[in-house]
Amino acid sequence: MMLPSIQLRVDGERNDERGFTLIELLIVIAIIGIIAAMAVLNILRAVVTANEAQVIGDTRTVLSAEHAYASANGGFFANVTNLCRGGANCNIGIPNYPTTAPAFLGNDIGRVSPYTKGGYTRQWIGLGGGAPPGLSASQDPDSVVDFCYQSYPAGLGLTGVRSFTGGPAGIVHVDSQGLPIACPIPAGTAFLE
Repeated sequence: MMLPSIQLRVDGERNDERGFTLIELLIVIAIIGIIAAMAVLNILRAVVTANEAQVIGDTRTVLSAEHAYASANGGFFANVTNLCRGGANCNIGIPNYPTTAPAFLGNDIGRVSPYTKGGYTRQWIGLGGGAPPGLSASQDPDSVVDFCYQSYPAGLGLTGVRSFTGGPAGIVHVDSQGLPIACPIPAGTAFLE
């Protein structure tokens, strides 16, 4: 078995072992910085895409819940808190609605608005001025004839880049600038395909 040799350096002798030069070290640091910047941009892009996918799905869920509620409530719509059953603010507003019947929305979406979820501020707006005339005793007294469900980025460019809105037509409208879409939804507003 051979023992490793030990080199002693005596002043004046040349040491042939070579380390990194300052330029080589700066190049390595620059390459690591470029790779890190690309990774951060890709992570941010993935977060924005995931947030937008979640808000589109939630908007479609709210629109479907509103239409199911309208089917059980004489064609009238309700606040999102009247579409869920088990949360602190949830209360399905249809009188005598069976306790065994399903809620229209889950507690994660049926919240008092506005609220922020998944990087988006979400807001339900009832339009048409209070309860419609001529509601029967079996219909929700908080019914509305028109509504708007808005979702816009809480941090424009950081949590999302587009805003989304839906109404009684069941169509998800989009604003590519990320600005809240006016309610009622103006004619000609772009929609998701």
